[in-house]
Amino acid sequence: MRRLFRLGGYGVAGVVLLGLLFPEDADVSGGSKTSLSKTDSVMMLPNDPSKDGLLDAVPQPASAVRRAKPAMVSVAPDFVFVMGSRVNVRSGPNVSYKRLGAFDRGTRLTVLDVQNGWTRVSGSIAGAPVSGWMSSTYLGRSAPVPVVRRAPAPAPKRAIDAPSNAQISAARKTLISQSLAMYPGNCPCPYNHDRAGRRCGKRSAWSKPGGRSPLCYDSDITRSHLTAYFKRNGKNYP
Repeated sequence: MRRLFRLGGYGVAGVVLLGLLFPEDADVSGGSKTSLSKTDSVMMLPNDPSKDGLLDAVPQPASAVRRAKPAMVSVAPDFVFVMGSRVNVRSGPNVSYKRLGAFDRGTRLTVLDVQNGWTRVSGSIAGAPVSGWMSSTYLGRSAPVPVVRRAPAPAPKRAIDAPSNAQISAARKTLISQSLAMYPGNCPCPYNHDRAGRRCGKRSAWSKPGGRSPLCYDSDITRSHLTAYFKRNGKNYP
């Protein structure tokens, strides 16, 4: 027992001696004990979900807290062009809605909304502002190419040959023959004969003023008669 007390005394003495040699602020490895900041102490905490908010409570530098304000970005309005001719604009996105008017081809419109193949646009008709829905089929991002309407080319004139003297003479006979064939009676001209075989003479229609005027002689053929005749036959009477 005495031996045990002796060993115990030695143990207590050793602890006291160590306390004197190594103060509380000294590192047993031989270096001075480094003081930890609040941040370091939090970073050394074990991975415990209940302590996740401790780091947020640590004061942060002013430069880290102050954040730059987001810059305001202005968005330019969207535009479309009318691709069709006189496209209707309606009060709703369907053909059953009321027609508000129509925009001409190439008109630039402001886009307000898009849904189900219809586009809500804003523009003006005859100086009055109009806002409504148009079918997206007739709208485009680029202005349509202007339609250039060219005047129709004149039809080529057909070359018309002038009739010869023999053709003019034959034309006179033909005109007289056609005129006599159109007369309903037997005495169109003085040199014709009636049904009894007698010469018509002054009893003919040609001899009676105010009645029918059949063509009986070359002198009855006027220039207008010949011009119309040769025009029907593709020639130009001079």
